[in-house]
Amino acid sequence: MLEEYTLTDRGTWLSLPTNLTEKAVIYKQGEDIDPADLLLNPAHLLISTKAQNPDVAQEFADWLVGTAGQAVIEAFEKNGQRLYTPAPK
Repeated sequence: MLEEYTLTDRGTWLSLPTNLTEKAVIYKQGEDIDPADLLLNPAHLLISTKAQNPDVAQEFADWLVGTAGQAVIEAFEKNGQRLYTPAPK
C-alpha cells in the first residue's frame, strides 16, 4: 500500500476502474450547492476575439446557456452518477 493522497476531479474519478476506486477513500468532495465551496469546479464559456467562426461559436454559446443546453448538462452521467450541475439561474 502506497499510503498517498491524490487530488482529482469527479469525471476522472468516475472513469477509473472499480478495482482502483474500491481501494481508495474519499475524504472530501465538492458540493455544487455552495458557491463558496473551495472544491467547486465551475466551467466558463468564452468566445475569443480571434474565433474562426464567431457566429457558430455564438450560436453554440446561446444553446449551451439556454434551456436545451442546460438540460444536456444536467442529464449527463458517468457510471450512473450525474457529473455536472446546470448553471444557477
